[in-house]
Amino acid sequence: MVLYKAAVWAANNEPILEVARRRPRMGGASLIAGLCCLVVVAIVVLGLMMAARGRRGRR
Repeated sequence: MVLYKAAVWAANNEPILEVARRRPRMGGASLIAGLCCLVVVAIVVLGLMMAARGRRGRR
């Protein structure tokens, strides 16, 4: 019964789906932004790993 209600609800939300599909695409800019985010996350993770190794060596 719950799945049936969810299917009916999803079928009634066609305008919302159309708006979501029509979002403007930034193309290359979003790709560059995503790569920059990954680089920043990698730098933070590496920094935390190096700090953790430094603390272990001092004991």
